[in-house]
Amino acid sequence: MDSRHIQELDKVLAAEEATLLKQLKEFGVENPSVPGDFEPSMPNYEGDTEDDRINEATDLDRNFAMEQQLEKRLKEIREVRHQIAEGKYGSCTNCASPISVERLQAMPSATLCISCAQRA
Repeated sequence: MDSRHIQELDKVLAAEEATLLKQLKEFGVENPSVPGDFEPSMPNYEGDTEDDRINEATDLDRNFAMEQQLEKRLKEIREVRHQIAEGKYGSCTNCASPISVERLQAMPSATLCISCAQRA
């Protein structure tokens, strides 16, 4: 993958990172003690009925699951963008072998070559 394609990829990843942050703020609140960490927000229904408590618990579970998925993807994106900035993008983080262009095109956030990924 040449430097022009890597720069284009970085722009796409930067846009996805911004979108993920926006989505994370919909499902959680940023943890002031741990940068980049979010906690699911607690829904607050006005009523005090059993249905309200069930809905709050269900929505909290949903918020937690969404927050976890979004946070995982954000971490992947940031790791790839860090590799790009360091000039190490496209090398396996396990064995340092080049990651095939086909693999990077199919999965730009790949940090392992296909051999290491199959072993993991």
